Amino acid sequence: HLEGFIYPMLKLRTPREALDYPLADIEADYRYEQVDRQIREIQSRGLCATAWMACTIFEIAWYMRSMELLLMDFVDNQDFAVALLDRITAKREAQARRYAELGADVVCLGDDVASQRGMLMSAAMWRRWLKPRLARVVAAAKAARPDVLVLYHSDGDVTSIIPDLIEIGIDIL
Repeated sequence: HLEGFIYPMLKLRTPREALDYPLADIEADYRYEQVDRQIREIQSRGLCATAWMACTIFEIAWYMRSMELLLMDFVDNQDFAVALLDRITAKREAQARRYAELGADVVCLGDDVASQRGMLMSAAMWRRWLKPRLARVVAAAKAARPDVLVLYHSDGDVTSIIPDLIEIGIDIL
């Protein structure tokens, strides 16, 4: 655990607890009241309007749970991991869709899933737990506006998953 970091879901164990825990209302209409105007203002100056959704799924989950427990959940508490990741993903799908509908030129996603020496987890584990959820977020943006570009950021060496990122519709790495 990171010293001084508070993991609010540290002691939770069941899928019901993951489903009941309050998460931010990032899909709420009031959060987007100024976004349309801001996008138009940026574009009117000939600039690219980007909508940043960094810490898209994995980082949010481990900030809530702790990285150690989340990775252990992937192996021995899978129902909890599914409940948590699917809740976060649903919120991110709504957010990506909204940004695309509002006209952002680029929707920027990202999770630090690698170090300088390679992935923080096996590529197979990333494909099982994160790829399909990331694909849902990308698909939500592109369903709202097919020409929106989707950027993905991760620290470290993600070479082993670049073909997967292309496959799910990432345009910019």
